[in-house]
Amino acid sequence: MRLTTTTIFIFRNLMTLMLACAMLVWGQNSIAQPVNDLCENAEDLSGLLGSSDEEQVSDLYTNLESTVQEEDPVPNDPSCHNLQDDIQAPVWFTFEGDGQSYFIRTVECNAAPAYLEDTQMLIGTGGCGNEFNEVACVDDIDAGNNVFEAGLELNTDDGVTYYVMIDGYLGAMNDFCISFTNLSLDVSQLERTSLKMFPNPAQNEVQLAADQNILKVEIVNIMGNKVLTKQNLNTAETAIDISSIGKGVYFVNVMVLEDMHTLRMVKK
Repeated sequence: MRLTTTTIFIFRNLMTLMLACAMLVWGQNSIAQPVNDLCENAEDLSGLLGSSDEEQVSDLYTNLESTVQEEDPVPNDPSCHNLQDDIQAPVWFTFEGDGQSYFIRTVECNAAPAYLEDTQMLIGTGGCGNEFNEVACVDDIDAGNNVFEAGLELNTDDGVTYYVMIDGYLGAMNDFCISFTNLSLDVSQLERTSLKMFPNPAQNEVQLAADQNILKVEIVNIMGNKVLTKQNLNTAETAIDISSIGKGVYFVNVMVLEDMHTLRMVKK
């Protein structure tokens, strides 16, 4: 069929209109590069630190469309980022230390439609670029138990500014949050309950002592899963073998008579 000049004109204009509509939709749905793709634009998380003994969770963040910058550091110990995984999609955060100890990790947010589960973390001081001085680096909290979120304990110095780089394993990109759990409050918590737990951090065994009989002990990981339970103890002092559980932060639920006390334990 032979196309007339008018038909060709209409066809071309129709194609132009369709292309314009497609570009508009793409522009509305495309994801902007996160502002904290750059270290100097790091998001401030200082508000998550303080005297609360509850886990403090950040707003929702993403590393979608993040790219490696020339100034981004390379970990001193490549094994903490996996030997075969270069930094690929990092985003940056910062906070001011207050002299207390925190467990810092990435977590899933209720608002996240898709969660960046497998993360890596690099923490330093001094500043961005050549001024960055690495102080800690971690890949998985407990890969052996399929806990692939990055998490570590950090003893902060009062008034020191810290920089945190979060990257996805093998360049993975998605949404996540960061949480801070204050570990320095355990001493005052133990004093209030007359229950003693030592050593903490612990490696193979933890001791519990109370002024009344301990009936039951449960150890729960940061995902809320019970990893160890001891029942029918009926003793004021007991030793709990923790050699079988992975490194990380745990919650120890101790029932003393009819009262349940929750303590934080760091397994090293």
